[in-house]
Amino acid sequence: MVNMKEISELFTGKAVCHAVQLGPGIAGFVYKSRKGVYHIFVSEDLSPEGRRHIIFHEINHILKDMPVIPYVIGVDMQRYLIEKSAERFAREVGLVYLAGSG
Repeated sequence: MVNMKEISELFTGKAVCHAVQLGPGIAGFVYKSRKGVYHIFVSEDLSPEGRRHIIFHEINHILKDMPVIPYVIGVDMQRYLIEKSAERFAREVGLVYLAGSG
């Protein structure tokens, strides 16, 4: 089961995860507030594993993309390099996460 609080604590004071109702086809997104806090929104309709994957995906954007690209607004971006990179990161971290929790 995804423990949103546990994952949020990775970025204590810097990131907060929210499970919310999102539109069809939107699994999650991240934005940085004026106070410098990253807010990761993930669809509450996803399975616990799906939510965890999306959170790791968005964490990659926080660590790698957002320091260089302040914001990206887009839909249907799965073919873009930053999305492919975030997906690769989410899969790799997910495997490490699962190996450590067993």
